[in-house]
Amino acid sequence: MSTQFENNAERSSELISLFVDGEDVDAGLLGKALVAPGGRETLLDFLALREHIHKELDIQPSADFYEILEEGLSSVRRRSATRKFPRIALASLSLLLGIGIGLGVSLTRSRVEGPPPANRTLRFEPGTDWYAHAREEPSWNREEP
Repeated sequence: MSTQFENNAERSSELISLFVDGEDVDAGLLGKALVAPGGRETLLDFLALREHIHKELDIQPSADFYEILEEGLSSVRRRSATRKFPRIALASLSLLLGIGIGLGVSLTRSRVEGPPPANRTLRFEPGTDWYAHAREEPSWNREEP
């Protein structure tokens, strides 16, 4: 029986810890954990521990950190600004070169003066291969009188 009580106490402590850390917890289970023996004290202990840790560890970065960060970012900004011009110039030159090649190819092509000569002649006979009226049936489909 004591191991079951210890397991419940551990689960209650874990649930309260998750709640203090800002995790989503079931409200009903949290209520049961706080009502359980030692639940309220566990919550107060965790809150005191959290407050102590936040006071001990100055979570805000120091002014030195911001200075180093600003120096690093300013050098990156300078480099990206100097690299931007060659990229734009290269893109513009590529576009102009593409347009020039396209115009050159279209101007040097020979102009076609009509359709190509026929290699063969196809003959279609009216009434056999095609019909002048849509109601006319093909000869092979007609019934002979």
